[in-house]
Order: sequence, then structure tokens, then C-alpha cells
Amino acid sequence: ATIRYLAGNQPENFKKLFTEIDVVLRAKRPERSREIIENQTISQGTIIIGALDPLEKGSAHTKEYIKNQIIAYSIDQLTLEPTDPMNLLAAMSQIAGRLALLDAIYKHPSSIDKVVIIGFGVAGQSAFNEALKHNFSTQVVLTNSDQAKQIKACGADFFLLNKQASLSQQQEEIKSILVEANIAIA
Repeated sequence: ATIRYLAGNQPENFKKLFTEIDVVLRAKRPERSREIIENQTISQGTIIIGALDPLEKGSAHTKEYIKNQIIAYSIDQLTLEPTDPMNLLAAMSQIAGRLALLDAIYKHPSSIDKVVIIGFGVAGQSAFNEALKHNFSTQVVLTNSDQAKQIKACGADFFLLNKQASLSQQQEEIKSILVEANIAIA
């Protein structure tokens, strides 16, 4: 591999940067003004792989890829199991769940008696695991009885929402649970 540095923000510098490049790997799309220049200077047939946000409303970047014959693979749109290491969204959700709880702990002014986690997707499970590490009394609000068994096996409490109940009824049930919580992660 060769490391290349961008000498300046002029289009000719981008052309030099992307000369004889076959594949561009990136974690995330660049800032939009830079992306416009890149998409005009990357050679036809170049492959871009990364979290490219192809469904972002109001952005012309995917049309630019097509117009400039850039081949784009957006890894944030792959349908993968949450445990698959290539599942970018699951990995970000794991980080977000953990950080949500850590941030709430940091901002909470006094001791924490009870944490309520609403939902038990990837982010909820990550927040749950972090709460267990801190030995907090933890309750998870969910709709899946199989997940309830997993929560109970960890020594935590759960509340199964009635999926047939109206939204307002579900909101009232959640409200009654949150009254006792110091921290709620949703």
C-alpha cells in the first residue's frame, strides 16, 4: 500500500490523489464540498466501499457516482445478522447503547437505584450489559417473551408490553415503570 496525502483543496490536487486508484475504502462519506470534488476527479470504474448513505434524502451523491461511472458498495445497507462483524449498523448500535448509559451515569447528579431500558435490540442489549457491569437494578421493557427469559437469567427484571394494547395504553404502562427509574435508555 502507498499512503498519499492531499496537497490542497484544488481539483488538480484531487486528480493527483486519485490517479491510478482502483479501490477507495472509507469509513464514512467525506464532507459534502469535498465529496463533490472527489466524485468529479475519481476515475471511471473506481470502486468505493464504505458507509455511503445511499438513501440520504436530498443528496445527489449516488447520482454523481452513476454519472461518473464510480462503482459504489455501501456496507451500511447490507442485510446481515446483528452478530456478523461486517454489520456496521449493529456495531454502531452496540457502541451507542453502551455510551448512552455511560453518558447518563456521568450526568446523573446522585446515586443510581434503577435503570430502565426500553427495547432489547442491539442498542438495548448493549445498554443492558453495561448496566449489569455496574450492578444496577435493571428493568427492560420489551415485547419478546424469549428475550424476557434471557433477561431473567441475568438476574434482571423485565416488563412485557402487550402488543395488542393501544399506543396510549402502552405509553401509560411505560410511564408507570419510568416513575421509579433514575435513568431511562430508549
